Order: sequence, then structure tokens, then C-alpha cells
Amino acid sequence: MAFSPWAFTTDYTGAEEKAITKQAVEANFETTAIVRNLEKAKDLFGQTVSYFHKDAFDLQKEDLTNFDVIVNTFSPSGLDIAYQHIDLAAKLIAFFRQTENPRLFFILGAGSLKNGKGGRVLDDLEQIPDVQSWIEAPRQQAKEFTFLSTVDNVNWVGISPGFLLSQGPAKS
Repeated sequence: MAFSPWAFTTDYTGAEEKAITKQAVEANFETTAIVRNLEKAKDLFGQTVSYFHKDAFDLQKEDLTNFDVIVNTFSPSGLDIAYQHIDLAAKLIAFFRQTENPRLFFILGAGSLKNGKGGRVLDDLEQIPDVQSWIEAPRQQAKEFTFLSTVDNVNWVGISPGFLLSQGPAKS
């Protein structure tokens, strides 16, 4: 039995994409991967999904209207353009203002999580020595969450993976 069509956008083929795709396929979702690097995606996902070969920033609303769910797993290709987390979120939100469908899922970074001390994990990350080589992505993902938190007329949800991801079954 197949469920409604859904898609995910990605320019990165990492742990989140693998896990999301595996779950979607196992649940019999009709899954389409919207990818910039088709060969890399095919190596990763094989024939388990359909493919739409297009850069996420070239997408038009018409490309996405047939999907019931869109999972944004986008990751910019460099820290100097980490702001693209926010840019793509804003683009997807703008496409679907005042609508219930599709449901937008945003995979955010652990930096947006609360740290149990009244702040965010990003606050703790900022304290790590020599953080400048990688901190821009968590900073921009936290800003993406802040932006999304202001959106109340789009059907969206944000998911922030734990601080460390590991392969294997879910643990409690």
C-alpha cells in the first residue's frame, strides 16, 4: 500500500538523508529525492526512490505542489555560505504561505536545542576553543529555527537531531 507522495530536498547526502529515506521507503511512501548531485544520490539511495535533478534554489512552487510532505535536509556546500540554510527555508515558507499542504519538515542543527541552563546548545558550542572553523553552520541553523518560530501560517515542523548522531536503531 503506497501513501501520498513526499519529497526531500538535499545537496548533502549524510546520516539524516539516509535515515529519512530508509524510513520513508520502509513505510511505503512514494519518495522523490530532489538533488543537485544525481550520481552521488543514486550511489546512496539506488533505485529505492525517484529522482528530481535540480538545485534547491532553482525550485519553483510548481515543482513542489504535488507533494504532501517536503523534508528539507539541505546543507550548503561551504561554511562561507551557511546562511543558505535561512535562504532556502524562507523560499519554501514563501511558496506555501496560507496553505496546509504540503507539510514542510526542516532538519535543523543541534545548536537550536535548549541546553538545560536557560540557553541553547549553540551557546555552549560558542565556548569551545578554536570554534571558528565550523561554528557558522550551527549559528545559521539556529537563526533558521528563530525565523521558523515566527511563521504561523504555514504547516511546518522543525526537527533538531541530537548533538551527536550515530548509526543504528533509535535509543531512549
